Amino acid sequence: MKARHLSTSFATIYALGLLDQVRVIRRGPDGFWGPWAATGSNAKRLVQAGPVTAVIGVDDRVAIYDQLPGRARHTWDFQASDLSAAGLSRGGSVLLASAGGRVWGTERDSALAPWTRWVPLGGPVDGLVVAATPKGALTVCARVDGEVHCLSRPERSATWSAWESLGSPGGGAEDLALVVMSRGGMAVFAIGRDGAVHHRWQDRPGSPWNEWVSLGGLARSLSVTRTASGGLALFITGHAGRVGTRYQSRPFGRWTPWFDLHGDARAVFAQQSYTEGLEAFVLGTDDEVRHAWCARLGTPWTEWQLLEREFAGLRLDSPQERALPAG
Repeated sequence: MKARHLSTSFATIYALGLLDQVRVIRRGPDGFWGPWAATGSNAKRLVQAGPVTAVIGVDDRVAIYDQLPGRARHTWDFQASDLSAAGLSRGGSVLLASAGGRVWGTERDSALAPWTRWVPLGGPVDGLVVAATPKGALTVCARVDGEVHCLSRPERSATWSAWESLGSPGGGAEDLALVVMSRGGMAVFAIGRDGAVHHRWQDRPGSPWNEWVSLGGLARSLSVTRTASGGLALFITGHAGRVGTRYQSRPFGRWTPWFDLHGDARAVFAQQSYTEGLEAFVLGTDDEVRHAWCARLGTPWTEWQLLEREFAGLRLDSPQERALPAG
């Protein structure tokens, strides 16, 4: 399957093909991924979070997909250029869109509730990411001329804060990722113009942001996820296409050295696996979608393989990780 973009979750992965066709692949009860299936539709952008899957169609309008069979069930008369989504408790969801460089938002309280009307949240910004805590606090991060700007809401009934500048890591941010930490605080990661990954975080919801700290890496793309033990794991693709990772074995713990996962990729997407480990998906330089994982933190990773070619007899004790110098 050749693709130009992925949106991953535990149970489903959506891909935008080279001709904008939307395809989906689902995880079986054995934990392995099945074959790609066509949805019969096309889109320019796709995101999923919790129970919601949303797209920007070829006409630039935002639409919500049914999980099965993966076709649009509701389309707004609202055009956007970027999307980000987060799942809320009780099956609720929040959907943010960038239109004309400004941020707009809509949400629903549960999977069966109606969506609110779109409301403006300010801007202009670029590179939109959003994350939600289990208690419903929301944080949005985006770029403004290389600066990272942040918008937050402590709970569903509260009003949004004003946009706050978090500075320009590494001479200016070029890519962003946002993740919820174990105590409910947020961590934002950015690839700076120096090529390194920088991060800044809150210890708890609403607490002051710590200063930017560099994690090195010489990255072209990044992805961040929580580990089963509550720490964070960072994945990057380097300038030579190799995939690197480093992680915390516990919440707020020390970061491991960089580990080289090899590969030949232009983008990486990571999440917790169906075991206690991690899994990563990449778009190769040949546009193919590949997959690798580890059974637990600190154990060997599998070789990269085409996602649709997994089978239940695959061994989990493929090659050893090798250290990759930071920076």
